[in-house]
Amino acid sequence: MRKTMIIAAREYQAAVRTKAFAISLLMMPVMMFGSIAMQIILKDHIDVSDKNFAVVDRTPEAKVSSVLVVAADARNRTQVYNPETKAQTAPRFVIEPVAPSAPTAEAMAAQRFALSERVKSKEIAGFLEIGPDVLTTSGTLPALDPRGKPLKPPEDRLAIRYQTNASLGNDFPQWAEMAANAGIMQRRAAARGLSLIAIAEALQPVPLVMKKLSKKDPATGAIRDADDEGRAASFLVPAGLSILMLMMILVGTSPLLQSVFEEKSARIAEVLLGSVRPFELMMGKLIGTVGVSLTTASIYLTAAYISAHRYGFAEYLSPMLIAWFVVFQVLGVLMFGSLYIAIGAACSDIRETQTLVMPVMMLGMLPLFALINMIERPSGPLAMWLSFFPFSSPIAMVVRHAVPPGIPAWQSALAITIVLATTVACVYAAGRIMRVGLLMQGKGANFVQMARWVIRG
Repeated sequence: MRKTMIIAAREYQAAVRTKAFAISLLMMPVMMFGSIAMQIILKDHIDVSDKNFAVVDRTPEAKVSSVLVVAADARNRTQVYNPETKAQTAPRFVIEPVAPSAPTAEAMAAQRFALSERVKSKEIAGFLEIGPDVLTTSGTLPALDPRGKPLKPPEDRLAIRYQTNASLGNDFPQWAEMAANAGIMQRRAAARGLSLIAIAEALQPVPLVMKKLSKKDPATGAIRDADDEGRAASFLVPAGLSILMLMMILVGTSPLLQSVFEEKSARIAEVLLGSVRPFELMMGKLIGTVGVSLTTASIYLTAAYISAHRYGFAEYLSPMLIAWFVVFQVLGVLMFGSLYIAIGAACSDIRETQTLVMPVMMLGMLPLFALINMIERPSGPLAMWLSFFPFSSPIAMVVRHAVPPGIPAWQSALAITIVLATTVACVYAAGRIMRVGLLMQGKGANFVQMARWVIRG
């Protein structure tokens, strides 16, 4: 045990006393939040040149295109300039009414092709085609799916059709849909002798206000009104903790692979094995890595906890949640670290390590693929399955603990038991692989051979 702790202390000091460790402490927040910061900084740096759109209005007397022209003019005067700085913040929409072709299929196809060619030549950004029957209704509502969308696409004569070759980053379709529908609904109401304003007032929805739970002041005993629910914090906390744990596991354990591989390639391991047993060497490296990851995590968690108290989000980052994070992080580092050590000891070429390490990295990243689902449904079947799958359990359990109201104690106990048993098995298997792999030179091993070393020694 003394030799194990000496190796652990050496590994820890060798990691935290380097400039690379200090730089990584500064770079991790940049990597985690840099993209968000860049989006905020660059949100106003957009193309503000005029965007021309052709409109083919097939309704009688082209009543809808005239509405779009008026709406575009109002938008260009009031919505594309910053009211304080007077700087342009969005492109102006220029509507070009185009006479419709004959209502035959061949003529409409020819006109759509001609307009498509104008889009390709960048003469216009896109074109709308307004169906001839949009001002009328069939008297029956279309069948909708659970999300409120039609089960089948409407016919062109009853729809507004938009064509372009730049569908991303184009807010014109949403604007055109709202503006055209406002005019269409107004004309439909007028045709029936109804007031659109009165209809809108009758159909005005009642807002739902999200609140936290009511609390009692411990000093005065008075019941305090509930605060507004912090929806952003309720998402960012579990997402941030999951990303932090993944980075602590992958970034913290990756040097183990390189360290073991270099010691094996340089024949340093043969000298070390003259003084310590392979299992002691491996456990020393693992314990040192756990210490490094806990040091890094403690710095970030302390800063996050202070910030949460400063800005009123302390309930989302409680001491109990931090304790769960530390428990699962230690188990995750031990489990994945032992796998990296086994790969480093078994391989004789750096390309072999890259091939074998990819499946291990995918196991660690598995919970992130279902992160949104776990946050929205922390008690759902997918979250439960990921919680009890040992290689995804550390991150999945932290995410579920971070989403109120938490999870039952038996699930936490069962997840810890599964992860702990898997960790013990991985450490044992890695010890046997390391004992054989460090002394083997030449051709590296694959997963089948590594399994044979675990069974036969």
